Amino acid sequence: MKHEIIELHDVQIIGMAKKIVFNEAKEECPKFWGEYVERIIKPVFMEHKAPNAFQQAAIDNGVGEFRLCTCDIPNHNCATCWEANFGACSKNTFTYVIGGTYKGGEVPDGMQLFPISSGKWLKVFFEGGMKAFQEQYEKFHKEWLPAHPEYKLTPNSCCMEWYQGTDIQSPDYQCGVMMPLDELFSTSEKNNKALVIIDIQNDITKHYRDIIGNINAAIEWAVAERLRLEKNGNACGSMHIVYIKHNNTTAGTRTFKPGSKGEELVPEMKVVSDNIFVKTKSNALTSEAFSAFITANDINEFYVAGADATACVKSTCFNMRKAGFTVHVLSDCVTSYDLKKLPEMLAYYESKGCDIKELSENK
Repeated sequence: MKHEIIELHDVQIIGMAKKIVFNEAKEECPKFWGEYVERIIKPVFMEHKAPNAFQQAAIDNGVGEFRLCTCDIPNHNCATCWEANFGACSKNTFTYVIGGTYKGGEVPDGMQLFPISSGKWLKVFFEGGMKAFQEQYEKFHKEWLPAHPEYKLTPNSCCMEWYQGTDIQSPDYQCGVMMPLDELFSTSEKNNKALVIIDIQNDITKHYRDIIGNINAAIEWAVAERLRLEKNGNACGSMHIVYIKHNNTTAGTRTFKPGSKGEELVPEMKVVSDNIFVKTKSNALTSEAFSAFITANDINEFYVAGADATACVKSTCFNMRKAGFTVHVLSDCVTSYDLKKLPEMLAYYESKGCDIKELSENK
């Protein structure tokens, strides 16, 4: 399942809330969504009436974007709560909330505020739209989450469902779940790393020649680090060397054309592994093969080199940090068409949580 790590701090959910008995949830929850439609969607968006204070607050705060549940069950865990209570004969109650992110202002009668956990959240994207939501929900809890024990739910907290879009009948409708994380990579002390060299191809800026010596030195360092870790039985982790190639699939393209000499890795660069992945967008994580490689090898730390510092390197580093990975940008191993922008880019990487260092600092 597609997923990412996001950060939420001091966030409150504003919304409509209703106390529901667990064994009546399958009937009462859809009824409550019907009430949401009747009170907000139908009068404002279908009948085009002027919104009252309640409806305006819903519009301003995006009420309907999230669904969350709260309850008083000790050591509550949303991941197991469903099977333990929903559909069973449980007489326990929970509070069902249809809400949005509170942006400030008056909280009208009929709405409440609910604070949520601050920190890292796992955001999971379901496939197939709302029609497949229940199937994807069960797959997430029964299959995907047990297969990823590094993601642990914060105790006594609630998950949220999220929805984005207007056509809930469309298979492309965006929806999924969000889960507050207690600890990331909690099940392993291993530090699995990768040196990632981005877009050092014949069609890249010729400024690569200024750093190719450093890139090759970085590759040699990574190989030595890999051998050192292997000698210890990889007890402390592993090191992988990865090459990312860009392919431009736009009609009439003249650079990075698939199968052309321009899209080949530059001949001066040392190629010491078969870990060569192709992307068609700036962010290397959009390469499904590369993302699968990361997951299969449980990689959680990256050393980044390559070009262009203002484009593909920038996008990749940003999204790696967004996903919760540790990222080291090797400042003497990146370049750009516009060398004047390099200091600005290094400052940008650092502002996003990347560690900026020269190759010599790793030796």
